[in-house]
Amino acid sequence: MLDYMVRNWWALAARGALAILFGFVAVLWPGLTVLALAVAFGAYALADGLLAGWSALRAAKPDRPPLVLEAVLGVLLGILALTWPALTVFLLSLIIGLWAVVTGAFEIAAAVRLSKQLSGEWLFIFAGVLSVAFGLVMWVAPIAGALGLAFVVGVYAIVFGAALVVLSLRLRLVRAEHGGRLDALRAPEAAGTHDTSGTAADRDRPEQGHPEDPQGRERTGRPGRRDEPGAPGAGDGA
Repeated sequence: MLDYMVRNWWALAARGALAILFGFVAVLWPGLTVLALAVAFGAYALADGLLAGWSALRAAKPDRPPLVLEAVLGVLLGILALTWPALTVFLLSLIIGLWAVVTGAFEIAAAVRLSKQLSGEWLFIFAGVLSVAFGLVMWVAPIAGALGLAFVVGVYAIVFGAALVVLSLRLRLVRAEHGGRLDALRAPEAAGTHDTSGTAADRDRPEQGHPEDPQGRERTGRPGRRDEPGAPGAGDGA
């Protein structure tokens, strides 16, 4: 999983940048209406879903299902927010909450898989926990009023996007450290197994002393040859 994320670190950075942009729009837009907030969220969720779908196409098959689900959900909720003209604050809160909970769950799952390969996985965990908590708050205590909802959603989006951007920069640093050679990230355990097998083969090779090495008996248990003149026992056969 780490290898494709390192190769496509920019996709995560783009998703974070989009979240930050959406957050600032929601917080700073004066007199924001429910319709305007729905359009802003719909555009962001649609773009985020498309980026997640592109990442799914680039990922290995075992890593695709979560990204595909995240992409489909983002696209569907984005289209729903853009095309539902009678959307109320309550319904918009439920939609945003659903998107946040599912996205956060996928982020946490990704962090668990990366925990043994990347030291900065806590950023994924932070972003995921933040999303899940925010989504649950949207469900349990929906905010009344477009301005209040916009402010809360905007602050969440800025913090969430900042975490993704920092994590993407960490992935870019990993890519730079490996100099573009990312095969070791794909199967580090396989590489370790290969090295271990070579060491085992060297251990299993029988040790033999040199025939003229007087210390060969210490390794093989047999006395070495002593043909040198004057060596003890050299003239015993005479």
